[in-house]
Amino acid sequence: MVDGLGVGTVDSADGWSLDPDANTLRSVLRETGPRVDTLDALGLPKLGYGPTEYRGLPLSTGWITPHYPGADTALGHLELLGCHPNARPATVAAQMPAIVAACAPHYEVEVRDGYLIVDRSIHIFDNVESNPGSNVNVLAAAGETSPGRLLTVGRLVRSAVSNPRVIVMSGRPLTGEAIRASIDVRQAEDDLVLVGTSISALGIHNEHYRSTHLTGNLAEATLATEMVRSGHEVVLLGKAADLIEAPGATVIRATDTSTALEQLADVARERVNGLLICNIFQLDLAGHGQDPDLAGEVLRTVDHYLGPILATLRPGDHLVLTADHGNDPAIGHGRHTREHVPLICVNGAADAESHLIGHRHSLADVAASICSWHSLTWRGAGRVL
Repeated sequence: MVDGLGVGTVDSADGWSLDPDANTLRSVLRETGPRVDTLDALGLPKLGYGPTEYRGLPLSTGWITPHYPGADTALGHLELLGCHPNARPATVAAQMPAIVAACAPHYEVEVRDGYLIVDRSIHIFDNVESNPGSNVNVLAAAGETSPGRLLTVGRLVRSAVSNPRVIVMSGRPLTGEAIRASIDVRQAEDDLVLVGTSISALGIHNEHYRSTHLTGNLAEATLATEMVRSGHEVVLLGKAADLIEAPGATVIRATDTSTALEQLADVARERVNGLLICNIFQLDLAGHGQDPDLAGEVLRTVDHYLGPILATLRPGDHLVLTADHGNDPAIGHGRHTREHVPLICVNGAADAESHLIGHRHSLADVAASICSWHSLTWRGAGRVL
């Protein structure tokens, strides 16, 4: 999952404000011109119309319009895992009485203008980088509270709000004073008034950054949990380790693109019989920061490691490359962009058939297909590719 790698604006009728010129891949290639030989060989610029093999292995390509409305990381990953959740967006301000009621019996709560401070150190505010009203941020400076207390507050918030995702975060260098100074009021396109700050702008996405993504009961059964339940090994790498809840899965965290892909290659060589999910999220950060140079560097890094990872494929193995949404680094703002996303499938069996998949309408098709490849019964959303 290359987080934020969109391939063109969706002509949407779901009320999402469109960026008619959004095309993350085109912007990265146009602005920085990274050399990406492996991605070229996989047909990324010609999805659904390009090559049908990669070094003798069957190659099938197409593109997906995410089923969920808008452009959101949590909803994109839930859909990839086979769910079409019916979540209700709302602001922190609109849910403040419920949050206070959940936290006040346990901690001191200070109500500010549109956000809250719990236990004098934990800040609860709107996420301003994704779908308006979709996510709530729970943020503290590392060292100003304990990880356990921060997560406990995050779970209390989760119990009180209707949003698809509550993101519990800490990092350094950061102080509570710096968090409060950065929070401001923002008018969203659909008339929601958001109160929050850009996590990317705080500069804490480094080796000290920690996050837990709480989706509540939006998805009680997912591809990952079903694979674990059936006795298969599930390994969550990169940001997927924070985004996906799957008790019994192996978790390998990494924020750096190179490290995450090196770990993926290492695990793939161990011949795991199951499911590996790796999320590369620095391309998404480049979009939030409107930094085409960083986006080009990330795409080059992904391309560099893809070759060795593809070399680990054996008969019975499949590699799927896709994304959760777009985040155009040259669009003029730092929010996600609603775009089609790539679908590239490489089969490790040289005698298998390849297909020009064309246009699909849900990331859940990937979950349905993975279950089919493992001969598992799938009861979630999606259709086998």
